[in-house]
Amino acid sequence: MPTHTFKSALSGIAAGIQDLSSLEVVTYKGKISIKKDATGDPPKKFDDIIKKAKSEGDFNIMACTYVAIDGDMQVFYDNDLTEIERNAHHALVDMARQNRQAIVDLFKDVIVDLAK
Repeated sequence: MPTHTFKSALSGIAAGIQDLSSLEVVTYKGKISIKKDATGDPPKKFDDIIKKAKSEGDFNIMACTYVAIDGDMQVFYDNDLTEIERNAHHALVDMARQNRQAIVDLFKDVIVDLAK
């Protein structure tokens, strides 16, 4: 039974590492006015809000950054992006990198503990 647990743990770690293979940060700007859904409440989850906004909102992607695991990077800035908005996007990218590093460190610690 411990072998099965170890395999399950490694499988979970592999899935997590796959998710860690890239970093994406998208900065939106605009107005999102969303109609209530069938329950009478607006959506509360970010993915649901963005999905609704794509059909009902008025917003633009101001900046987006994609960083691959090998360090390759793609960055987009809207022509009208201000210096303040650019700095805000850079701060978000830095926070995302720090969060990603914390997750990588956690996985590393889990792997070391499993190997003991």
